[in-house]
Amino acid sequence: MLPVVPHAAVALLERQGGLARRSDLHRCGIPRRGVERLISDGALRTVTRDVVSARTDVPDDEAVRAAVVGLAGVASHCTAARLWGIGLLDDERGCEVTVGRDRSRAAWPGVKVHRRDLPPEDVRVLGGIRVTSPVRTVLDLSLVLPLVAAVVSADAALRAGVVGERDLRR
Repeated sequence: MLPVVPHAAVALLERQGGLARRSDLHRCGIPRRGVERLISDGALRTVTRDVVSARTDVPDDEAVRAAVVGLAGVASHCTAARLWGIGLLDDERGCEVTVGRDRSRAAWPGVKVHRRDLPPEDVRVLGGIRVTSPVRTVLDLSLVLPLVAAVVSADAALRAGVVGERDLRR
């Protein structure tokens, strides 16, 4: 018999696209042995040492999802651009996640971690992934990319209709 899964844990998994940190599940009322039992019974599967998934499929963007959940951050920069469908001149930057400035030790294998305190209006949820808003994404890209690449990304965002000219003039 599977352990009873508290409503708070189910809601957390739904909010985060089926992924959760083990520590968050513990805070929702599932003891460590309960998480291990859910894994052994197939209700959850291990994605990384710290992150588990309730999904039976393995989405293409699972590594991004796991990094965002594991770091308690937000997909940003080139990663956010890909998620929003904003074209990039050179898409070699890999996975990028932004965490708060107070997270100086936050790290994840293969992920470029940026530190910035983001106001709520700069964060959206897209397909269960916390991601910077399209405008914040374009602004972040303008800070890290060479000028030509930044202009190409801003133009791609305008053409894709995810930002407007007024948004970029703020």
